[in-house]
Amino acid sequence: MNRFGVRAVGAALLLAAPGCGELPPLAPLEQDVAQIRFGVVVCGGEATGSAVPIGATCTLTVEATDDAGIPVASPSLLWSSSNTAILSASGSAATGTLTGRATGSVTLTVRDRRGSASATMRINVVAQR
Repeated sequence: MNRFGVRAVGAALLLAAPGCGELPPLAPLEQDVAQIRFGVVVCGGEATGSAVPIGATCTLTVEATDDAGIPVASPSLLWSSSNTAILSASGSAATGTLTGRATGSVTLTVRDRRGSASATMRINVVAQR
């Protein structure tokens, strides 16, 4: 804040008359997630498409975007598996951790914590090569 009470905040400009005191802190604006898109499963540095080997711990990254298609910087997401005996899934942001437990196929669901968007992907847990 300069002596004229001008402070730039994001794309907004706030003005205050001199001597009126400090402006209160602003809460950060949160973008609503409108769409979630899956990348590919990566196990041991190798892209495996949608396959996870039994016993392997792999990662999967998603892109969350708002209504305008702009990526959401820090999305708050929930990761879940339709059958945790086959695949466990965890994560709270754009990257989830997948662990293969038994051979089979599951539906992986990633959803925004606010419930504004969700996406599903079929994951196949396969025997180690």
